[in-house]
Order: sequence, then structure tokens, then C-alpha cells
Amino acid sequence: MNACLEVVTFKLKPEVSIDHFWETANQMTDVLPQLPGYQERHLAYDADTMTWIDVVHWTSLHEAHEAAEKVKTIEACTRMFRLIDGSSVELRHYERQ
Repeated sequence: MNACLEVVTFKLKPEVSIDHFWETANQMTDVLPQLPGYQERHLAYDADTMTWIDVVHWTSLHEAHEAAEKVKTIEACTRMFRLIDGSSVELRHYERQ
């Protein structure tokens, strides 16, 4: 079974401040280690395009998919999702050796 990189790019809703988003995203980072298969997370922002990239390392694609369902029920995660412009979200999974 190959490890997996989950790569999500997105923009925030216009009324959301960057500082507020960082604070909320850090709360999500605190709960991710509780999910099976979680390895690490990297979140970054490009001020020129106002685009975020969120890269999460999982032990397998299967666990990445299971976590995607589970985070929909975790308040710290849904709080962050509510700040994102849903029409801007692009999600990809990449298997790695």
C-alpha cells in the first residue's frame, strides 16, 4: 500500500481575515493526529493570488478517503471549512512510494 499526499487548494470567503483563518486552521491541525493514517500537514498561503494550499500526508489513499468522511463530523474541522469559498476548492490525491 502506497502512502498518499492529499493536496487541496482554495480561497477564503471575502469576509474572512487571514489571521482568523490561521487560528481556525491551527485548531484543525491539533485534531488531525487523532485520525488513523495521519502523518503530517503543511498549510501555506500565496498573497499574490489569495490562494491557500493544504497538504496532508496519509499512510494510504484508503485512510485519506476515510478521514475525509470523518472530518465532516469534527467541529474543529467544520469550523475551518465554513470559512472557505467552496467554489474555489480543488482536491487531489497523489500516491507516493
